[in-house]
Amino acid sequence: MTPLKISRRPLKSAFTWYKNAWALLKEQPTGIFICALWVFFIRFAAEADLPLVGQLISVAISVFFAFGMACVCDKIRNRIKATPFDIFAGFKQARRMPLAILSLYITTATLALLLATQFIDGGQFSQLFFGHSTNALSLPELPKSIEGTPEQLQTVLATYQATFQEWLTVNKKLVHAMLAFQGSTFVLSLLFLYAPLFTVSPNVGAPQALALSCAAVFKNILPLFVMFALLIASIFVAYLGLMIITSIILLIAPAALPLVLFPVFAVVIFSLALAFGMVYTSFHDIVKHSQVALPEQIA
Repeated sequence: MTPLKISRRPLKSAFTWYKNAWALLKEQPTGIFICALWVFFIRFAAEADLPLVGQLISVAISVFFAFGMACVCDKIRNRIKATPFDIFAGFKQARRMPLAILSLYITTATLALLLATQFIDGGQFSQLFFGHSTNALSLPELPKSIEGTPEQLQTVLATYQATFQEWLTVNKKLVHAMLAFQGSTFVLSLLFLYAPLFTVSPNVGAPQALALSCAAVFKNILPLFVMFALLIASIFVAYLGLMIITSIILLIAPAALPLVLFPVFAVVIFSLALAFGMVYTSFHDIVKHSQVALPEQIA
């Protein structure tokens, strides 16, 4: 068994992780962005076609994609040409079983959190999750066309606000259950952030990978907080820059209106690529300074 000895990295490590993630993106931008596109479209398809239940499917496959993105980043770090198909490295025979067991554990934990919401709303959110009822999710809608004087518009908005407040009052427990589930799954995702990457060692099973991941997150929570703050700041700057460029293009060529959605899509792909890069660089740095024996190369 690999010893559960994880190092505590200094706060300034967050900036090193961030800088190294950017270095990965600059080294092979095409490969890493195409892989991020794969992840986005496959997870989006699962969640769009099967609302709510698709979130469980997304959780299950995200373990494999997290490992695949780590393989892509690892190849780039070792100056090896990465391909878009490296994102599916977790589905290969050698890695499939430990990642499948890990995926089962994480999906089961997510399902347990879902069932726990019954203590908040009596099972209403669970029923929604599995598609047994959809009426409660029907939020009040604004009129399709809002015209008239400013006073009339204010009246329409005031009516909508009152209707929405009434909906919140009626579905208060449901909203609390949804928020509790989303919050708890976020914490779960954070704790198990590095679990797929720890399975690279043949001596680390799924339970120990989860334990190692929790130890790495707890011991490095402050640099991780700074790292994600840097990620959010980068996303904001990228979105702002793309919106300015798009606005200028629309002023010159109004016919290019479909470009309005481009900044949002581009920022989503950018944020995925940068986030995966930061997770990998932080993992590599933590493991390098810890008493955890892992192979030199993931891929």
